[in-house]
Amino acid sequence: MGIVTEITVPGDAFELGTSLAPIEDVYVTFDRVVPTGGRLFPYMWVSTDDHTLFCQLLQRNPAVEDLEMVHRKDERALYDVAWCDDTNGFLCCLRTTDLVVLRAGGTASAWEFELRFSDQETVSAFQKKCADREISISVDKVTTKSVSDPLEEKLTKSQRRTVQLALEKGYFDVPRKTTLVELAAELDVSDQAVSARIRRATKKLSQQLLLPHQSEEHKQAPPKQR
Repeated sequence: MGIVTEITVPGDAFELGTSLAPIEDVYVTFDRVVPTGGRLFPYMWVSTDDHTLFCQLLQRNPAVEDLEMVHRKDERALYDVAWCDDTNGFLCCLRTTDLVVLRAGGTASAWEFELRFSDQETVSAFQKKCADREISISVDKVTTKSVSDPLEEKLTKSQRRTVQLALEKGYFDVPRKTTLVELAAELDVSDQAVSARIRRATKKLSQQLLLPHQSEEHKQAPPKQR
């Protein structure tokens, strides 16, 4: 199970927000699903009519180590940003907690974050870190969700290897660029075994994607009595 929490923090509580006050109309969003522990928030989309001022303000921000615009279209631009490791504000709370940032964005006045925690203990630890830094958090929504295994973990090792090779060799292309016999020769198994692996893998992935509830019910159903 996982706990997904939607929170709002004041603009000046987030390191980036302290620099945005001089810009009247600006909105920043960060790439989705960014795990903490590594490079936090490496890319951000910025909507403003004054990117020159935005860059100048962030270059003066002590929390920003480096900033580079990598793409721009009209008033919206994508930036590559590197944060200083010694920041001790809200970024530090995110970086030092075992959580995943699902969504993040805001303006000079407020920032909204959607965070996923593994358990309530981790949520409490995060809240304590914010409280210790006198960062005010408004909790907007809390939901408990089941954290499913990645789709590739539904397959056996041999099934994953077979499907991956079939994709690489063009077995699923139209027209096909390889045959079951050729795949079998490379995998050192029979063509019947390759066919069976592909069928079983396709069935498992199809059930998980198209019939997830039925798939879970089938998995949890007790064995039939003989």
